[in-house]
Amino acid sequence: MKIAIVFPIFNGLEFTKVCLKNLKTCLKDNDLNNTYDIIIINDGSTDESSSWITKNYPEIILIQGNGNLWWSEGMNYGLNYSFNVLRVDFVLCWNNDIIADINYFKNLNYELSLLKENEFLCSKIYYKINTNYDKKLIFAAGCGFNKNTGKITIYGNGQDNNSIYEAKRYVDWSGGMGMLISQKLFSLNGLFNSTQFPQYKGDADYCLRGKELGFKLKFCPNLEIYNDAKNSGINNNYNDINNLINLLSSRRSIYNLRLNYNFYARHCGILGFISGFSLTYLRYLKLVLRAIFYTI
Repeated sequence: MKIAIVFPIFNGLEFTKVCLKNLKTCLKDNDLNNTYDIIIINDGSTDESSSWITKNYPEIILIQGNGNLWWSEGMNYGLNYSFNVLRVDFVLCWNNDIIADINYFKNLNYELSLLKENEFLCSKIYYKINTNYDKKLIFAAGCGFNKNTGKITIYGNGQDNNSIYEAKRYVDWSGGMGMLISQKLFSLNGLFNSTQFPQYKGDADYCLRGKELGFKLKFCPNLEIYNDAKNSGINNNYNDINNLINLLSSRRSIYNLRLNYNFYARHCGILGFISGFSLTYLRYLKLVLRAIFYTI
C-alpha cells in the first residue's frame, strides 16, 4: 500500500520547516518512511522554500506552480501526480501549518485496516495553543451541512476536548487538512473544483459531491492534528471598514460573494440557497455594524 501526503505552499517557510520535521519524525518513529511519499506544490513562493526543501529533504517531490493555483488547484496538481504518476492507493491532504500527534500514522494504519470501499476519512483538528500541545481546544471534529436550510456546522469548534467528540461517526464534510482520499473516490469524484472554489469551500464541495456518489466520510477522533490558525485567511481585522469591504471579493475570505453564491447554488435547493446565503451575510452585517460602532 502506498500513500502520498500532499500540500501546497506559498511562502511560509518557517511553517514548512516545523511541518516537515514533525512528519519525518512521526513516519520514522512508526517505521513508515517507505509507505509514504511527500509531495509539495510550491505555488510561486518568493522566499527560500524550494531551495531549502531540496537541500534538506531531497527525497520530497517538489512540483512548481505558477503563483496562481491557490489551494484547490495546488491540491489538484498533487492529486493528479499521486494517482496518475505514482499510482498510490490514497492521498492524505495536508497543510504546512499543521502538526500531527506522534501516533497519528500508527492510528491511520489501523483505520485503513477497517476502511470500507465506500468510505473516506477525516481527522480531529485542534487549535495549536502552545508548543507543548497540552491544551486541546477543538478546531473541528468533522462538519455538518443541511442542504434544506443551508446551515453549515463545524462540530466542536472552540470547545475543550470532551467525550462527545471521542466517537467515530459519519459527517457531511471536513476541512482539507487531514482528509484521506482513496483512489476509488478520486476516480469517480475527480478533482477539487478550483474554478468555483479556488481557496475556501473546495474541501466542503468535494466531500458533498462524494456523498452524492454514495461515499461516506468517517470522522476518526484518534487521528489528531494541531492547526496554527495564525497562518489562515485574510487579515482578520474586523474593526476596519476597508478590510470588511475587501472580504466580499477576496479569495482568502469566507465572505466572498461569488464563492458563497456558487456553493449554495450547487448544494441547496431554492429555500436552502436563500436561507444559507442570508445567514452568511447576516453574520457579515453584524461585523459591519460592530466596526461602525467601533469607529464612532
